[in-house]
Amino acid sequence: ESKKRSRPGKWHKLYRWKLQELEGNMQIAASYPDDVFSQTFLKHADKMLARGKEALQALDDSEYETWTKDTLEHGGFCIQDFTLARLTEIEGEPFLKELHSITYDLPSRDLRILLNKVMVKLSVWDTDFMVALLASYDAVYPLTEKLYEVLWIDLAFPHLF
Repeated sequence: ESKKRSRPGKWHKLYRWKLQELEGNMQIAASYPDDVFSQTFLKHADKMLARGKEALQALDDSEYETWTKDTLEHGGFCIQDFTLARLTEIEGEPFLKELHSITYDLPSRDLRILLNKVMVKLSVWDTDFMVALLASYDAVYPLTEKLYEVLWIDLAFPHLF
Protein backbone atom coordinates (compact mmCIF):
# COMPACT_ATOMS: atom_id res chain seq x y z
CA GLU A 1 0.00 0.00 0.00
CA SER A 2 1.37 3.38 -0.94
CA LYS A 3 1.67 6.31 1.43
CA LYS A 4 -1.17 8.82 1.25
CA ARG A 5 0.26 12.25 0.51
CA SER A 6 -1.85 15.16 1.65
CA ARG A 7 -1.09 18.87 1.63
CA PRO A 8 -4.36 20.68 2.35
CA GLY A 9 -3.95 22.88 5.38
CA LYS A 10 -0.15 22.82 5.13
CA TRP A 11 0.47 25.88 2.99
CA HIS A 12 1.14 28.16 5.97
CA LYS A 13 3.82 25.78 7.21
CA LEU A 14 5.33 25.49 3.72
CA TYR A 15 5.35 29.27 3.25
CA ARG A 16 6.99 29.83 6.65
CA TRP A 17 9.60 27.15 5.94
CA LYS A 18 10.44 28.70 2.55
CA LEU A 19 10.67 32.17 4.13
CA GLN A 20 13.07 30.84 6.76
CA GLU A 21 15.09 29.18 4.02
CA LEU A 22 15.22 32.48 2.11
CA GLU A 23 16.37 34.34 5.24
CA GLY A 24 19.09 31.71 5.75
CA ASN A 25 20.21 32.07 2.14
CA MET A 26 20.34 35.83 2.62
CA GLN A 27 22.68 35.37 5.60
CA ILE A 28 24.90 33.06 3.59
CA ALA A 29 24.99 35.50 0.66
CA ALA A 30 25.80 38.38 3.03
CA SER A 31 28.85 36.45 4.23
CA TYR A 32 30.25 36.56 0.67
CA PRO A 33 30.12 40.30 -0.11
CA ASP A 34 32.55 40.05 -3.04
CA ASP A 35 30.69 37.22 -4.77
CA VAL A 36 28.78 38.45 -7.84
CA PHE A 37 25.96 35.94 -7.37
CA SER A 38 25.57 36.91 -3.70
CA GLN A 39 25.44 40.59 -4.64
CA THR A 40 22.80 39.96 -7.31
CA PHE A 41 20.79 37.68 -5.02
CA LEU A 42 20.78 40.25 -2.21
CA LYS A 43 19.56 42.99 -4.58
CA HIS A 44 16.29 41.06 -4.97
CA ALA A 45 15.99 38.97 -1.83
CA ASP A 46 14.40 41.65 0.38
CA LYS A 47 11.65 42.20 -2.18
CA MET A 48 11.01 38.46 -2.46
CA LEU A 49 10.96 38.10 1.32
CA ALA A 50 8.42 40.92 1.57
CA ARG A 51 6.30 39.31 -1.19
CA GLY A 52 6.39 36.02 0.66
CA LYS A 53 5.33 37.60 3.95
CA GLU A 54 2.52 39.48 2.19
CA ALA A 55 1.33 36.24 0.59
CA LEU A 56 1.39 34.46 3.96
CA GLN A 57 -0.73 37.23 5.49
CA ALA A 58 -3.09 37.24 2.50
CA LEU A 59 -3.54 33.48 2.89
CA ASP A 60 -4.90 34.14 6.39
CA ASP A 61 -7.40 36.63 4.97
CA SER A 62 -8.56 34.41 2.09
CA GLU A 63 -10.92 31.48 1.55
CA TYR A 64 -7.98 29.08 1.90
CA GLU A 65 -9.24 27.45 5.12
CA THR A 66 -12.77 27.02 3.76
CA TRP A 67 -11.49 25.54 0.50
CA THR A 68 -9.15 23.26 2.44
CA LYS A 69 -12.01 21.92 4.59
CA ASP A 70 -14.10 21.32 1.47
CA THR A 71 -11.22 19.51 -0.26
CA LEU A 72 -10.61 17.30 2.76
CA GLU A 73 -14.31 16.50 3.02
CA HIS A 74 -15.05 15.91 -0.67
CA GLY A 75 -11.63 14.93 -1.98
CA GLY A 76 -9.36 16.47 -4.52
CA PHE A 77 -5.99 15.61 -5.90
CA CYS A 78 -3.06 17.28 -7.57
CA ILE A 79 -0.62 15.88 -10.06
CA GLN A 80 2.23 18.13 -8.80
CA ASP A 81 4.63 17.41 -11.66
CA PHE A 82 3.24 18.09 -15.09
CA THR A 83 5.30 16.87 -18.01
CA LEU A 84 4.17 15.85 -21.46
CA ALA A 85 5.89 12.51 -20.93
CA ARG A 86 3.32 11.69 -18.24
CA LEU A 87 0.37 12.30 -20.54
CA THR A 88 -1.15 10.19 -23.25
CA GLU A 89 -4.08 10.76 -25.56
CA ILE A 90 -6.97 8.31 -25.73
CA GLU A 91 -9.83 9.05 -28.12
CA GLY A 92 -8.79 12.69 -28.27
CA GLU A 93 -8.69 13.17 -24.49
CA PRO A 94 -5.57 13.59 -22.34
CA PHE A 95 -4.92 10.99 -19.64
CA LEU A 96 -2.15 10.52 -17.09
CA LYS A 97 0.09 7.51 -17.58
CA GLU A 98 1.78 7.77 -14.19
CA LEU A 99 0.20 8.51 -10.85
CA HIS A 100 3.27 8.38 -8.59
CA SER A 101 3.29 12.11 -7.85
CA ILE A 102 -0.41 12.43 -6.98
CA THR A 103 -1.27 14.13 -3.70
CA TYR A 104 -4.34 15.57 -2.04
CA ASP A 105 -4.34 19.35 -2.30
CA LEU A 106 -6.24 22.30 -3.65
CA PRO A 107 -6.61 22.44 -7.44
CA SER A 108 -4.98 25.87 -7.44
CA ARG A 109 -1.67 24.23 -6.51
CA ASP A 110 -1.59 22.37 -9.83
CA LEU A 111 -2.54 25.56 -11.65
CA ARG A 112 0.30 27.46 -9.97
CA ILE A 113 2.83 24.71 -10.71
CA LEU A 114 1.70 24.43 -14.33
CA LEU A 115 1.71 28.20 -14.91
CA ASN A 116 5.12 28.64 -13.31
CA LYS A 117 6.60 25.73 -15.28
CA VAL A 118 5.24 27.00 -18.61
CA MET A 119 6.27 30.61 -17.97
CA VAL A 120 9.81 29.52 -17.03
CA LYS A 121 10.02 27.58 -20.31
CA LEU A 122 8.76 30.65 -22.21
CA SER A 123 11.22 32.89 -20.29
CA VAL A 124 8.46 35.49 -19.99
CA TRP A 125 5.15 35.81 -18.18
CA ASP A 126 2.62 35.53 -21.03
CA THR A 127 -0.63 36.99 -19.69
CA ASP A 128 -2.62 36.02 -22.79
CA PHE A 129 -1.54 32.39 -22.44
CA MET A 130 -2.34 32.46 -18.71
CA VAL A 131 -5.84 33.80 -19.37
CA ALA A 132 -6.45 31.17 -22.08
CA LEU A 133 -5.21 28.34 -19.84
CA LEU A 134 -7.35 29.48 -16.91
CA ALA A 135 -10.39 29.94 -19.17
CA SER A 136 -9.96 26.36 -20.42
CA TYR A 137 -9.62 25.10 -16.86
CA ASP A 138 -12.59 27.15 -15.71
CA ALA A 139 -14.77 25.72 -18.49
CA VAL A 140 -14.39 22.27 -16.90
CA TYR A 141 -13.78 23.10 -13.25
CA PRO A 142 -15.11 26.58 -12.53
CA LEU A 143 -13.60 28.47 -9.62
CA THR A 144 -15.22 31.32 -7.75
CA GLU A 145 -13.61 34.74 -7.49
CA LYS A 146 -12.61 33.91 -3.90
CA LEU A 147 -10.91 30.69 -5.02
CA TYR A 148 -9.04 32.55 -7.75
CA GLU A 149 -7.79 34.88 -5.01
CA VAL A 150 -6.16 31.85 -3.36
CA LEU A 151 -4.48 31.05 -6.69
CA TRP A 152 -3.23 34.65 -7.04
CA ILE A 153 -1.82 34.50 -3.51
CA ASP A 154 0.02 31.27 -4.31
CA LEU A 155 1.33 32.75 -7.57
CA ALA A 156 2.54 35.85 -5.69
CA PHE A 157 4.55 33.77 -3.23
CA PRO A 158 8.18 33.51 -4.46
CA HIS A 159 8.22 29.72 -4.89
CA LEU A 160 10.79 29.93 -7.69
CA PHE A 161 13.19 32.45 -6.14
